[in-house]
Amino acid sequence: MDSEVLRSADAIIWCTGFRPSLSHLAGLGLRTPDGRIPHPEMVVLKSMREDREPAWALTLDAAKHGNIPLWADDTGLRRVAHSLGIKTFSTHALLTIAYERQRIDAETFDQTICELIREHVVDLPADYAMLEAVAAEQDWHAGSVAIILGRGPTWVDRRQALELFLTAYRNAPDDHLKSWAFWAISGLRDATAQDHHEEVLANLAVLTFLSGQGRASRAAASTAALDLVMPELGQAVIHRALKELWNLVKDMPSVDRAVILYFQIIGGLDDVHRQYGAQVILER
Repeated sequence: MDSEVLRSADAIIWCTGFRPSLSHLAGLGLRTPDGRIPHPEMVVLKSMREDREPAWALTLDAAKHGNIPLWADDTGLRRVAHSLGIKTFSTHALLTIAYERQRIDAETFDQTICELIREHVVDLPADYAMLEAVAAEQDWHAGSVAIILGRGPTWVDRRQALELFLTAYRNAPDDHLKSWAFWAISGLRDATAQDHHEEVLANLAVLTFLSGQGRASRAAASTAALDLVMPELGQAVIHRALKELWNLVKDMPSVDRAVILYFQIIGGLDDVHRQYGAQVILER
């Protein structure tokens, strides 16, 4: 590190947000009367050569060298820091301490967590009711909440994560469906053992098909998202989902009604998948 950019510090803040915003920290009372948050003089480092360490590694080096705590909302980075003996904490941990010490009240705590969600801070304990509220506030657009669904840890409570996704999928505008499905498939894939991917993702596909009865765009969006996330497994998952879907609808009082409903549900799929659906009916 060049001597001219060395600075003393109380903490190193690792910022990887989608936009430079500090509004979510308003509840901590850091602003001066003129609305500013005081900070040391900003130093812009020269671009690193390709053979230099990545920025996150340099951040850890600086924290360890100076024995400085690392404030980061990146769970992976905090784990690496902890393994190196670096003290580290998240914004959520900071807010929790502020609440426990009565620096902020429960309402401010909840409002700040909602603001963190809006600002795309993804490494937060999952509060599904709060996530749903923010998604509704954003008119069910595939924004920050969808991205949070793309994390494996969000699916630890699979039932609640699935309910959140399906609620969003039922309410989302058509042009946001593929993004919602993309993030949900990504998160569920990461939360599932590899040998169960086909089974679990086929079940998810069936649920997305059923969520869109009368709206063929639902099935088309989920299959398109699946091809993006797991192209090597996409066809096998959809074929399995089509078989499971027929098993669900075939026991209707009238076979004719079951066939009509089946093709209404999968009407948004491409010709290849619809033909496979027809084959499923003929074979059974």
